[in-house]
Amino acid sequence: MMSGWSIVLTALFVGQPADAPRFEVRNTAGVVENGPIHGIDDGFAVQIADKSIPGDKLVSLHRVGVVIPSAPLTPSVLLTSGDHLRLDPEGVLRLEEETLRFDLPKSIAPPKAGPISIRATAVSMLWFAPPEQADRPEELQHRVEHGLRKLDVVGLREGDRIEGSLLSLSASGGQIKAGTRRMDVPLKQLSYVAFNTQWQSKPRLKRPYGHVTLEDGARLTLASMQWKGNDALVTGKTLWGAEVQFPIRRLVALHIKQGAATYLSDLEASVQSDGFVGVAWPLGRNALPRGGPLLLKGETVDFGLAAHARTSATYKLDGSFRTFEAWLGMPAGSDPRARVRFRVLKDGKPAAGIPDREWTANDPPAWVRIDVAGSRELTLIADFGSFGDIAARAIWGYARLLRD
Repeated sequence: MMSGWSIVLTALFVGQPADAPRFEVRNTAGVVENGPIHGIDDGFAVQIADKSIPGDKLVSLHRVGVVIPSAPLTPSVLLTSGDHLRLDPEGVLRLEEETLRFDLPKSIAPPKAGPISIRATAVSMLWFAPPEQADRPEELQHRVEHGLRKLDVVGLREGDRIEGSLLSLSASGGQIKAGTRRMDVPLKQLSYVAFNTQWQSKPRLKRPYGHVTLEDGARLTLASMQWKGNDALVTGKTLWGAEVQFPIRRLVALHIKQGAATYLSDLEASVQSDGFVGVAWPLGRNALPRGGPLLLKGETVDFGLAAHARTSATYKLDGSFRTFEAWLGMPAGSDPRARVRFRVLKDGKPAAGIPDREWTANDPPAWVRIDVAGSRELTLIADFGSFGDIAARAIWGYARLLRD
């Protein structure tokens, strides 16, 4: 006789087509399951094959054979929560009285969904198109999004910038106050609007949430999501209250934030940099040391650290973490001469588990896992290789601490 759980799983399996997308699912124990998933519940528990991974043990899932894409360069709204949403080209777009109203694209909006209303303080940036002379628009977008600003910054497609206050925005254009002047700029001349970071606010949550990446590069932060193997669509609710939906085939990755994994890019570190001839490099948090997205072998890494040799970052631990893990490598497109060594110290002593060798830009990224049970301090070091500090940049992709 089949158990009730077996009956449920069998029912889910029947609804799966033969060419169903396959996912790599990681849990806190480092176990990697690979195959079609058969369900996701609103607590982020995942069913894969004949196993169920509880939401409090799930770390991530990643579509097999699909790289995580860069964020879109089409008209988008970027929120302080980490959402990067394409705008509906035929929809509403209006900023007035400190509130932004916009329509989600039809690819994720439920039927008959109305415009979204969200406080301007929750908006990081509006992106319309790259400036005409931008050589690396993805890098520009990332730098502007993650930069600090005391005023709103309006980028024009011709390449100029205006600093001031964005008073209003509509389908026809925006009105900007710069000093004592008020200027009307047609929408077709706007490249981006980056809002004053001193007034921005982020959601304050004490529970896990999902950071979702879709195949078109859109990012969603979801308070909950649900899907069963025979459902046409994944459904979810964002941190800012909007309902969304999309086919499971559009899902590329799901990372659980504020759950069993704590990402080092969300923590403060004691940083020491000893570059050649006295050059000090900042620690990149979800960015390269001098700005720009993290890229490992063509894949965008949304969460991680980047350091230029020689830089160390030390984190205080509370003794409750069991494992440190990260995806190590050098940035895509690095100078062929670039070399770097990765080192890890636990309570000031070298940790086992890191390959003792030089890394180059041609080396494939590699996952490492280090036991940190009982440790009170963790130090990550990007050290010089045989070519000194020439483009000696290290990426600790998805650097995170795991509890049991």
